[in-house]
Amino acid sequence: MNMLRYMQPFYTDHTPKVLLTGNGLHRAFEDANWDKLLRDLSGSRFSDEKWGILKKLPYPQLAIVATGNHLNTGMKEASQLYIQSDVLPGEDTLIKKAINTGFEAILTTN
Repeated sequence: MNMLRYMQPFYTDHTPKVLLTGNGLHRAFEDANWDKLLRDLSGSRFSDEKWGILKKLPYPQLAIVATGNHLNTGMKEASQLYIQSDVLPGEDTLIKKAINTGFEAILTTN
């Protein structure tokens, strides 16, 4: 089957503004990385030895295991911890600029 005949060009008069996010901002400021975030989500649920084994899981699966299959609750609790933490100088400026860019959608690798 010739798939090219089914592929129609996609034209629009509007290019959406998409904010691409990852943890690069946090890494640039030596803030929390995914390993720390997921370890925080797990609380004291796992020993260091067990955590070393679990870290071999892909991040999406590790997040579910770390929260005991309560990811929504775990993220809400973790967000409260990070909201109360101090933002490093300069990081807040970059975050505010990103938020005020007028994006229409957010795309994350996570």
